[in-house]
Amino acid sequence: LCAGAKGWENYAVTASVYHAYHEMRANGIPDERIIVMHYDDITHNPLNPTPGIVTNVLNGTDVYRGVPKHYTGADVNPKNFLGILKGDRGLAKQGKRVVNSGPNDHIFVYVLAHGDPGYTEFLDDKLMATDLNNALIDMHRNNRYAKLVFYLESCESVLVAVLLAADALPNVKPGEFKGKIWVVLCAGGTGWNNYSIHANVYHAYQMVRANGIPDENIIIMHYDDIANNKLNPNPGVVINEPDGPNLYHDIPKHYTGDDVNPNNFLAVLKGDPELAKLGKKVVNSGPDDHIFVYFIDHGSPDLIVFPKEYLYGEELNTALKDMHQNKRFEKLVFYLETCESGSMFDKMLPKNIGVYAMASSKPNQDSWQAFCDFEKYKACLGGLFSYYWFKNSETADLRVETMQEQFEFVFNSANKSNPTVINGTQQVQQYGDLSIGKLPVSQFQGFRKVSDVMNRPHDYPSIEDWDVVKISDIPIYMAENYIKSTNDINEKQIYVKELESILKGRQYVDNSMTEYVNSIQHLMPNIETNAILNTKRELNNRLCYRQLVDTFHQNCFNLNQNPYVVTKLQTFVNICEQMRESSDADIAVNRLIQYCKRNVKPNNALNVI
Repeated sequence: LCAGAKGWENYAVTASVYHAYHEMRANGIPDERIIVMHYDDITHNPLNPTPGIVTNVLNGTDVYRGVPKHYTGADVNPKNFLGILKGDRGLAKQGKRVVNSGPNDHIFVYVLAHGDPGYTEFLDDKLMATDLNNALIDMHRNNRYAKLVFYLESCESVLVAVLLAADALPNVKPGEFKGKIWVVLCAGGTGWNNYSIHANVYHAYQMVRANGIPDENIIIMHYDDIANNKLNPNPGVVINEPDGPNLYHDIPKHYTGDDVNPNNFLAVLKGDPELAKLGKKVVNSGPDDHIFVYFIDHGSPDLIVFPKEYLYGEELNTALKDMHQNKRFEKLVFYLETCESGSMFDKMLPKNIGVYAMASSKPNQDSWQAFCDFEKYKACLGGLFSYYWFKNSETADLRVETMQEQFEFVFNSANKSNPTVINGTQQVQQYGDLSIGKLPVSQFQGFRKVSDVMNRPHDYPSIEDWDVVKISDIPIYMAENYIKSTNDINEKQIYVKELESILKGRQYVDNSMTEYVNSIQHLMPNIETNAILNTKRELNNRLCYRQLVDTFHQNCFNLNQNPYVVTKLQTFVNICEQMRESSDADIAVNRLIQYCKRNVKPNNALNVI
């Protein structure tokens, strides 16, 4: 029992501890098993109207009578308090009483004192929450008790209680599973308009490193054309939020430039020995290991984009199933941040292969970027999905926070029903083995000490103060704001021409799609061209869809060179869902080849952003 304050104004602190002592004695606890710490300056204080008497209620009985003086005065300090709990032999040799407990014993602790976030005051000293937590963990490891109950009465005590709950439970640490944690991070984009894509991956890398994931277990893929881009106002620096820290420092270059491609991405995941022979890093995991994957870039139904190629959902899911069959992991978690990201897993990812996927949006929904800065960076710095994911992972204790709780936090934060999402909405989705949601996030992202989480170098910026923009609309957003922000006539004309060029390119693509759909309208007599171009049907006929997409990419508009075109692929979904026979799909493919050869001019089919 410990009264951590002194002085007449803290009468109640001391009186409550004396009261607790008499309760314990009356309840049959032997005196030799009770230890009391109190400054002992109340009973004979000159302000005491009843010298020698201390009561805990008005007109109550004297609770000072019989109270032992195990630790009084300056001996009431954090060091002695923790020493008592741990049964410190040095204190015992001095003739001081300590808790001499064993593995079958129960311990009850009551501390009453002043408090603030992260610590409880002991007279003129402080008992830090982290020191208390570490002491309790040490006691547990040294079998000093079977159960321990701690009553803490102070201001801000709830914070210390949260820390106790988190740090005194070694059974929820990452080490509870047998294997290692592997992390694969991939930024699929390239070019200044995709600043946020790189920044998010760099942020993820710094976070998992801070969470204790060894560098040898992390693989990062990024084109690496942002940090030293000529448009970067701070060369060598990449940030993920306004006035944020530099995230580019110490970023490895495992796969950069053209090495960031679908084949390498899947080979890295599967631990391809041929890549390893080339000296490239791959996931060298086994049946007891956990793997965490984060991919961000542009996407469309059943498709995610790399710098010069793209990857279909079936290819990704086949790789995951192969990894499961080859016992490459115990559990795998995949975070995917792209437009239509849900389509990469919807109805394709099995529920029984130990894979859990969190997609930033529904199968037919856009993904939004955050902190769009047209003044200094002329780019969006972060993503809506990743902002909330990072916020949760960097402010919660990941040994306690479950995957399901992280999903719910991100979903509720990014959803339109949340007033912080001003311009857009996206409903985060989850697929696969949802039982993984019960596991702590630490088993996939690592964890840092609670004190580190509490002491984040800077506060999270408010997302409400910044524009949130669809990733496909970033070029238009920037150009329009350049025009508004400058008073220089010459600059304004440059930006107007830039905007006109963007809109002209997009209109060219739109017109091409309309003309093509009109050319095959006879194959779809029950639906109008406008509906084909502007509605969003669910994708089921994947074979037809992939034939049209590949044909379009090879003969009309290269998807990687024309980012805007990726947003138009839903039209092919709508076409394929109207096809009555496989022969109709063949006709649609042939008509597309013919149309593009006759009408799409190479100079116009380049860099439509």
